[in-house]
Amino acid sequence: GIPADVIIDRAHRMRLEPCPLCGTEGGMLDVRTSESPVSFLWFFSGGQQSTLCCRRCGDRANLVGIATALLMGWWSIPGFFVTPLAIYRNWRRFRAADSGELSAAFVHQARLRVARELADAGAAGRCDYSQREDA
Repeated sequence: GIPADVIIDRAHRMRLEPCPLCGTEGGMLDVRTSESPVSFLWFFSGGQQSTLCCRRCGDRANLVGIATALLMGWWSIPGFFVTPLAIYRNWRRFRAADSGELSAAFVHQARLRVARELADAGAAGRCDYSQREDA
C-alpha cells in the first residue's frame, strides 16, 4: 500500500489547490456534503451529494439544498419526515466553521489521487513501485 505520510502530505497540498468548481485559489478544499430531498406523491429522492470544493461552493450547495428541500421536499410521506432533517443538516453545515483538520473523505480523495498518479507514472515506465517517490 501507499504509506500514510505520503497520503497526508498530498492531502495538505491538495487543500491549497484551486477549487474545481469555481477556480478560487486558497479556498481550503474539502469534501463537502449537501442534501436536496425531492418528493412527489410516491416518488422520493434523498439527494445527498458530496463534492470536492471550496467553502464558498460548499455553502452555496447547502443553501441550494435548503431551498430545494423547502420547495420540493414535502410532497410525499417520506419527504414529510426527511425534509426537516435535511434542512437542519444543510443549515448546520452552512453555519459550521472549518476545523482545519483533514476529513476522512478528503484523505480518501488524496489516496485516490496518489494511486492514480502512481498508476499513470507506472504505465509510462517512470515509476518503480518498490521505491517511494515524493512529488
